[in-house]
Amino acid sequence: MTHSQVSVRPPFASAGLLTSPPSKSTARATSARAASARATSANACAVSASAVPRPLECLEVSGSPFERGCAIGVRFGDKIRDRVAKAPFLHDDMIPFARTGEGAWLLETLSESNRALYPDYWEELRGMAAGSCVPFDELLLLNLRKEFGAFLPSLGSPATSDTPATSSTPATSAALQEPALGADECQAAAGGAATSDRALQYGMASDDCTDVLLLTDDVAAVGHNEDADYSIVDNCFLVHMHSDSGVAFTAYTYAGELPSIAFAFNSARMGFSMDAVPPAPSEVVRGGIGRNFVARSLMEARCIEDAVQRVTGPAVAVGHHYVLMDFARRRIASVETASNGRHSVLELGPNPKLGSQADSGGEERVEGERKERGVSGSAAADAAVAGAAGAAEGVEYIFHANAYTRLHLPQKMGPSSHRREATARRLGAPTGTRDILNILSSADDKDYPIFNEGKVYEAGGPVIHTLHSALFNLDAGKVTILGGRPADSTVLHEFDV
Repeated sequence: MTHSQVSVRPPFASAGLLTSPPSKSTARATSARAASARATSANACAVSASAVPRPLECLEVSGSPFERGCAIGVRFGDKIRDRVAKAPFLHDDMIPFARTGEGAWLLETLSESNRALYPDYWEELRGMAAGSCVPFDELLLLNLRKEFGAFLPSLGSPATSDTPATSSTPATSAALQEPALGADECQAAAGGAATSDRALQYGMASDDCTDVLLLTDDVAAVGHNEDADYSIVDNCFLVHMHSDSGVAFTAYTYAGELPSIAFAFNSARMGFSMDAVPPAPSEVVRGGIGRNFVARSLMEARCIEDAVQRVTGPAVAVGHHYVLMDFARRRIASVETASNGRHSVLELGPNPKLGSQADSGGEERVEGERKERGVSGSAAADAAVAGAAGAAEGVEYIFHANAYTRLHLPQKMGPSSHRREATARRLGAPTGTRDILNILSSADDKDYPIFNEGKVYEAGGPVIHTLHSALFNLDAGKVTILGGRPADSTVLHEFDV
C-alpha cells in the first residue's frame, strides 16, 4: 500500500510508547470543558463549515489488542474527551438509564454477548479508554448507543417478554463497575460530563451518510459521504492497524469508537463503506451483538464472501447497511442487515456470484410515514423493485441514504432519506466517477441536501455535517479521501490498494 496526501501527518506512533496520564489539573480542565459543552446548544454549532476541508490525521498502531486501543487513546485523547463532552445524549440520558435496574441488566447483557464473541475488540476498547483517560463505560455506551438507546424510557421503548423485573436486578451493571486498570495497562483518569440533546442520535431515525455504487463495463466505483452530528466535527481520524489476523487495514474512525462504522480498506484489497438504517424500536433485540463490533470484524475480511458472513452471521441487536468492494476481483455488493437473522445481499453487475437474498417479512415500507409527509414513491422503492428483478438482469447502480430499500420491515425514516432519494432520482444514474462526486456534492434541495454544511433536520435534533467523503475506484486501485465539497476534489489522502 502506498499513500500520498495533501495534509501534514506526523510520523507514525508506536503502540508500545505510551505517554503518562493527564495530571489532576488537566483532568479538572477537561471537566470544565465538559461543563461548558453541556451549556452549549447544538444549534449554536450550525455553521457552514463542511465546505472547508478539514485535515485528517493518520495513526499506525500494532501490538496486542489492548496496546492498539491504548495507542489510539493516547494519541487522540483530546478528541475522544471532546467527543464525549459534546455527545448529544450520553450523560443526561444513557448513563442515568444504565444505573437503573433495567438499564443495568441491558448493559450487562450487551456486554456479555459482545465480549464473548469479540474479546479482542473488547480489549481494544478498554485500551482506548485507558489511553484517553475516559471511563470505560462512557466509551462502551458510545459504541452501543443504538443497541442500548432504543430502550430508553424517554423514547417510549418497547416492552418485551425478556425484560427483567427491576426489583431483582442490580442497580449497577458490571460494565459500569470495570475494575481500575493497573499501571501496566495505562492509568485511567476520570473523564468529563456531556451535553444533552436527545432526539435522533440514538440512531432510531438517523440522517447520516450517503453511498453511491456503480459497476459497469467501464466503471467500478463507490462514493461515500460521511455525515455526523456536531460532536464528531474535528473529532475523527484515520487508523492504520496491524491486526492479529495478519490483515492490516486503514479505517476512518470516530473518536471513542472502534474502527470503523464509516469507511475503510484493507491489505486483502477489500474496501468497505457503511450507512445507518433506522429500524423501528420494536425491531431492536435486547442484548444482541452491536454494529460497531460487527463493523470492526469486517475490517479483517479477505473476500466478499468472508465479508458477507461477518456482517450477516452474528445475532445482531440492530441492522446496518454495508457496501463491500473487492478490488482484486472487481466486485461490489450491497448488504442490508436486521435483527433475527434477516438480511438482503445484492451484488452489482451482470453476473453476480452472491445471488439475491431478501427477507420475507412484512409488505409495507413505511407507507404511513410517506403519506404523512406527502411523499409519493422514492428512489429506494425503485431500487427495491430493481433488486427484486435483480440478479437476472444485473444491477449497475445503487443509491443508498439511511433507509432499508430491500428488507421489508418497520423503520423510522426521517425526511432527509426521502428527499435525498428524490434528488438522486432527479440527477439520474451516474456514468463515471465525476458523476458520482457531483451526486455526493448536491445541495439542490436546500432543506435536505446530500452534501451537508450544517443542518438541523428535526426540532431539537442534532446539527448534521458532511465531515469527509471517499471515492473507491476499483479500476484505478485507489481510495481517495476528500475534504470539502467532493466535486471540488480537495484530496486529503490518496491510497493505492
